[in-house]
Amino acid sequence: MLDLVDELELASNAYRTKNYIVTQRIMFRQTETDGSMIMSVEVFYKRNQERDTIYEKVFENRVSVDGRRLHSTMYTRSYVE
Repeated sequence: MLDLVDELELASNAYRTKNYIVTQRIMFRQTETDGSMIMSVEVFYKRNQERDTIYEKVFENRVSVDGRRLHSTMYTRSYVE
């Protein structure tokens, strides 16, 4: 599992909830059997002071620092304490 800094560099999107900082890697897939889909690989990092400081520094210029989730037709989730 990557640490938060590495994950933020690779992520297509990141946002915060009350308890987690979440990174999303958004992928488009197309197959003959399933057709087209947008897939999200999401990692939920339990919030703490160090992670919040990193997140706020990276997204200090956002209008809404907490961001929001990008919707997808399919997703996987991992949790990091």
